[in-house]
Amino acid sequence: MASSLEDHEEICAQRYAEVDRRLSNVEDKIDKLGEKIDANFRTLTFMIIGAMAGVGTLVGIIVALLGVL
Repeated sequence: MASSLEDHEEICAQRYAEVDRRLSNVEDKIDKLGEKIDANFRTLTFMIIGAMAGVGTLVGIIVALLGVL
């Protein structure tokens, strides 16, 4: 009977080790995904700011041209 219990413990230990390995892989992937999201958000923010500056410049040029006429 003790052998059966020892077998059960060994099988459970292997299963838990595999679950822990897989969970670690998932955590690593989530961390990398978060880093990519942060980087893309920063890039998008700079693009929006750049576009707004471009529109502001265009509006300024149009106003200046209208003022000349």
